This record gives sequence, structure tokens and C-alpha cells, in this order.
Amino acid sequence: MPRRWSNKYKRSIDCKRPKGFSQKAHCRSRLKSKSRRRRRFRSSDRSEDDFMKKRDSQITELWSHFTP
Repeated sequence: MPRRWSNKYKRSIDCKRPKGFSQKAHCRSRLKSKSRRRRRFRSSDRSEDDFMKKRDSQITELWSHFTP
């Protein structure tokens, strides 16, 4: 039965200088998950910007009917 690393141990690993194969693999995996997270936030920011632009144009169009 393999032993699992504790969260405390995982946080203690210095990814600038990993020691051994397992720590290096852990750091590579951690780097991948960070880049995935960043990509996900970028795409959600973009969709939010599109939503805001569309909403602003709809509001402007609506108000144009009420102004002389």
C-alpha cells in the first residue's frame, strides 16, 4: 500500500530546487495545474467583457427610444 504525501509536506517542497524524481514530478504537475487555472480565468474574463459590451449596447439602444 503506497504512502501518501501530507499537504504540509507538499507545501514544504521547494520547486526551485526539487530533490529527487518524485519532487520534480510533483513540481511539474503543480506548474501544469497553475497554467490551466490561469487559462480558465483568462477565458472567463474575456466572456465577461463580451457580456458587458453586449449589455451596454442593449441599454444604449433601449434608451435611444426614450430620448428625443
